[in-house]
Amino acid sequence: MVFEIAVWNESMPRLTQRDLDRYFAAGTGTRLWVGIKIFEDDRNNPPSHRWWAGWATRDRAPNGAFLNSATLHAESMPIVQTHNQLLYLATNPLIFHLDVAILLNPMAIPNGYPQTLDLNMEEIRRLALSIL
Repeated sequence: MVFEIAVWNESMPRLTQRDLDRYFAAGTGTRLWVGIKIFEDDRNNPPSHRWWAGWATRDRAPNGAFLNSATLHAESMPIVQTHNQLLYLATNPLIFHLDVAILLNPMAIPNGYPQTLDLNMEEIRRLALSIL
């Protein structure tokens, strides 16, 4: 599992295309990726920081074999070229339900263990805002 946070150095195409291709390329063991992009405004201007968050899983063939590609999950924020979500606005609710079966495959999920790891992006948004 890869958890990536980009602030200064990445554009949306780089984060959601080039980086995703690299993390899920042949020879990598990445099964799940969570990406966050924060667009920090110039501190001399009135703040209007924006952000994007999404997650992807490694694609699978019909026979269950893992492929060297990935698909963004529908729970991800929409990818837009400009005017991403304001960091100051709450994201009620934005929770990513990360599939545990993908992470543990070929092992079964242990009895009593949740089917998903739930990542509350509102809590992460608040944390990012407190740091900026």
